[in-house]
Amino acid sequence: MGRASDATAAPRLLEAAEAIFVEHGLDRARVEDITALARVSKGSFYLHFESKEAAFRHVVEAIVTTMGVYMESSLSSDGDGDVGNLGEYFERRVVKEAALYEYLWSSRRRIRLLLDGGKSSAFLHLMDEFADRARRNAVKVFEAGIAKGLYRSDFDVELASIYVAGAYDRLARHVVRLEEKPDFVAMLRLMQRLVLRGLATDDVLCVFDAPASTRQLRASLL
Repeated sequence: MGRASDATAAPRLLEAAEAIFVEHGLDRARVEDITALARVSKGSFYLHFESKEAAFRHVVEAIVTTMGVYMESSLSSDGDGDVGNLGEYFERRVVKEAALYEYLWSSRRRIRLLLDGGKSSAFLHLMDEFADRARRNAVKVFEAGIAKGLYRSDFDVELASIYVAGAYDRLARHVVRLEEKPDFVAMLRLMQRLVLRGLATDDVLCVFDAPASTRQLRASLL
C-alpha cells in the first residue's frame, strides 16, 4: 500500500517559495532552499512544480489575483451610493481606493517582488500586463462617470485612461518602496482632485469652488 500524499505540501512549498523569492530573487533562489524551508523533500517539490520558474509563476499569479480583487473593488460602483451629494460620493471613492493602497503597503515586499519581476528579466512583463488591465478598467470608470454626468464627454477616454492609470501606477510603485507609511486618504484626495480638475463637469468642479459657507465640505475633498 503506497504512502498517502501530503495535502499540505503544495501550499507549504508556495509559502516557502515566496519567502525565498522575496529574499533572494528568482535567479538566486534554489530549490533546496525552498524545500528546506517548507520541510519537504526535493522530490516533493518536483511532484508539484516542474521548475522554480513554475513555482514563481504560481506565486506572482496569486499576488496579481489579490491585487486584482482590490483594484476591481476600488474601481467598482458598488457602495458608491447616490451622486446627489458629490462631496460624500467622491469621499467614498477615496476610501475605496485607500483600501487598495493599504493592501499594497502591507504586502510591499511581495509587491516589490512582482515589480522587479523576481529580479529576473523573464518576468518583468507581468507588472506591465497588470497595469494595462488597470488602464482598461479606468476606461470603464470614465465611461460610467460620463453617463452619470460626473465627467465631461469632450475628452479622449482612451488617452485619459493612459494618463490616469499611469499616475496611479507610479504612485503604487512609489508607495511600496517607502520606509514610512503615508496618509493614503490625504494622498488619494490630492490625486482625485488633480483628475477632477482636468476631466470633471462644471457641476462637480463647483464643489471645489464653493463659497465660504461650504468651505468645510471643500476642505474634506482637498
